[in-house]
Amino acid sequence: MNSFIFSKRGIAKGKQEPILVHIPIEWVKALDGLVANKFYANRNEAIRMAIHDLIQSHSGLKFKNKEGKEQ
Repeated sequence: MNSFIFSKRGIAKGKQEPILVHIPIEWVKALDGLVANKFYANRNEAIRMAIHDLIQSHSGLKFKNKEGKEQ
């Protein structure tokens, strides 16, 4: 089973690859609102967290925190 290191801030550690995603402007505005209200540090973190939650809920992948404990 694959596992990923997942830090307290929600950022996957290790090799990362940039991707381009087209989303409706309304979603961008909502995302910026989450960042402005300090739910996330920036857009990248919010998007990584959303993808993390999606993958975890659908695939059964286990994510580990810095101490190596599964979340």
